[in-house]
Amino acid sequence: LDWINSIQGEITRMSSFIQSLLAYGRVESGELKLEDCDFAEILKSVKQHLKADLEANHVQLTADPLPAVRVDPMLISQLFQNLIENSIKYRGEAPPHIHVSAVHADEKTWRFAVQDNGSGSRAQEGERSFTPFFQASTGKSPAKGVGLGLATCRRIVERHGGHIEPMAPQDGGATFSFTIPAANKTE
Repeated sequence: LDWINSIQGEITRMSSFIQSLLAYGRVESGELKLEDCDFAEILKSVKQHLKADLEANHVQLTADPLPAVRVDPMLISQLFQNLIENSIKYRGEAPPHIHVSAVHADEKTWRFAVQDNGSGSRAQEGERSFTPFFQASTGKSPAKGVGLGLATCRRIVERHGGHIEPMAPQDGGATFSFTIPAANKTE
């Protein structure tokens, strides 16, 4: 019976790996389907999709008022989902608190931030954290993933003409900040 459980576990991990590879590859394929999107609605949809994980991990997910920007809603949903899942995975001892904010970086660009109270290990790894298959060494979640979440985030942001970077706040945790042009044009 142990060997059957072991085989099922390996099949689950392999399936997760394949799904991550497919998601990573799809970001570059096809043209962007840009729409005027309310980021608050996108975040609400992601929150609903992750409801079980958020409740199981006692996550407090908050947000400032978010703008409407012309983006590909499926890719931006994936971006938020990956960042929130990483915040859960690399949490500290306290229940996760994740906060999403947006400000004008300048008249042509929005700067978004996803900040958490976690271990901060991802932000401390700097640019390495965006390397495909790289995984930070700490985290409280037993499910480690495959190391494509942040690499996929980078592809999504760059595909929209923006930039993403990790920041380590003074009081711990991690913040991933990304920019999106305020007026994206269709390809």
